[in-house]
Amino acid sequence: MLMYIEIYGLTQKRIYAFWFMIVLTVVFILISINQFIPKIKTVALSLAVAAALFTVLSVANVDNIIAKVN
Repeated sequence: MLMYIEIYGLTQKRIYAFWFMIVLTVVFILISINQFIPKIKTVALSLAVAAALFTVLSVANVDNIIAKVN
């Protein structure tokens, strides 16, 4: 995704796709950790991480970021 953004520029849809890829990566890591430490509440922790990352996405000035990158 980073290479795609580097070549074609940054748009809101690309930021949202990149954000979703980060969320999926974190959830996958949590599921992998759950295989070794089964007492971790994976669903609750995944929802908390997704909510925290959504808050960061909402607070970030996406249009300003796009203007700086492009």
